[in-house]
Amino acid sequence: MTEPNDVSMDMKPTPVSVVLLRVSQFEEPMPDRLWHLLEGAPGSHDEFLKDRSYRSAAEYLSRLIKDRKAHFERLNQADQ
Repeated sequence: MTEPNDVSMDMKPTPVSVVLLRVSQFEEPMPDRLWHLLEGAPGSHDEFLKDRSYRSAAEYLSRLIKDRKAHFERLNQADQ
């Protein structure tokens, strides 16, 4: 399963994983509004959102994407 280029970075289509890799370099806290959006997401209360940094959010979202891909791969295998 290839990753779609659904995000624009530097005016070029870019995989979400590349954007998250860049964001993971920032230790600064994200704005409250963004934090509260992520706070209500599935699994957000585990160790991956241990602080309000952009790094922590990028790690959480990367893990969420990886888990979803694995889930859909299992579903596809079950259908075959």
